[in-house]
Amino acid sequence: MRIHIDAEHYRAKREESLKRLANKVAVKVVKYRRNVTLEPMNAYERHVIHAALQDYPDVITYSTGTEPNRRTVVAFSGASTHIDLKRRRRTVLHRRFAFKKGPSGPAVKEDCHDIP
Repeated sequence: MRIHIDAEHYRAKREESLKRLANKVAVKVVKYRRNVTLEPMNAYERHVIHAALQDYPDVITYSTGTEPNRRTVVAFSGASTHIDLKRRRRTVLHRRFAFKKGPSGPAVKEDCHDIP
């Protein structure tokens, strides 16, 4: 059995302030196209942020870090997602550093700036 104590409607007030914070941050994220990392929060508060922004256009949310310093990141998604950005970064690195076979046989790493 779980008992929730809500002194002077603290939980409801905190939930409303988190929703306002989420919307304010989402507006900034879309305007400046920059990710914003919020302060460390407990699981319930992170859930409120994720739920408040799940249908917000051009914005995604994810959590990062470990307890007790786990934070919510509000990120600009636009046409791509956070995972696509990681994939793009990897592709650029692979194009920049091509592995070519050296004269003695083993692979040699060369900086290939001429590859588009």
